[in-house]
Amino acid sequence: MDIHANPSDPKTFPFTLLGNKIDIDGGNSRVVSEKKAKDWCTSKGNIPYFETSAKEDNNV
Repeated sequence: MDIHANPSDPKTFPFTLLGNKIDIDGGNSRVVSEKKAKDWCTSKGNIPYFETSAKEDNNV
């Protein structure tokens, strides 16, 4: 995963990671698995992770 944010104080910046468009192809065409995303968030200090789908009104 590439990190593109550069806050002035990353230790206090409220990061959240969103996995978007989880409805596409029943989730079979994912670029990053849910487990990999959650593991990455855990390794970065338990960043909250949510999967979203506007089409299915999931976490929007």
